[in-house]
Amino acid sequence: MAQRAFEFDSTIRRAAWLRQQRTCALCGVQLAELIPTDNCHHAIPDQAGDPARLPARTQEFLRSVGNAVVLCDPCHRTYAHPDGRTKLGAVPFFGHYRFSHGPRGGGAHAAWLGRLREHAAVVWPSYAPHPDDFPIDAGTARRLTRTLRQLKQEHWDRITGG
Repeated sequence: MAQRAFEFDSTIRRAAWLRQQRTCALCGVQLAELIPTDNCHHAIPDQAGDPARLPARTQEFLRSVGNAVVLCDPCHRTYAHPDGRTKLGAVPFFGHYRFSHGPRGGGAHAAWLGRLREHAAVVWPSYAPHPDDFPIDAGTARRLTRTLRQLKQEHWDRITGG
């Protein structure tokens, strides 16, 4: 099978996992070990841009740790790719990856969101930042966590027949 234009290698996947302090970028659950390749997700989808028309700087970013987030299996399947497709899933708002730099990402998380917004504007010329492309407040975080838990339970019920 041909490699996608902006595929992550094992070094990038591991660096993202360590940057996140071994937590899922969406729900914050601890990931005891580096999980399979399929759970390293592109914040800006790898199929989003035509490599031939993107500047080298953006191409480099799209295949870098800056564009990589590691998700637990339930978050990856139910939130990042709710239609079950591996290559054509949804694009969560950048701010929803609130554990991109571990439980206390703070300034590093905010700077990362800024880089994502900058490159998203190159990939998608009509891109306009959504309020959820910025760090989210505590109330929104609690609501998102509840939603993720519900999605995970629904996913678990589907695969176990429960």
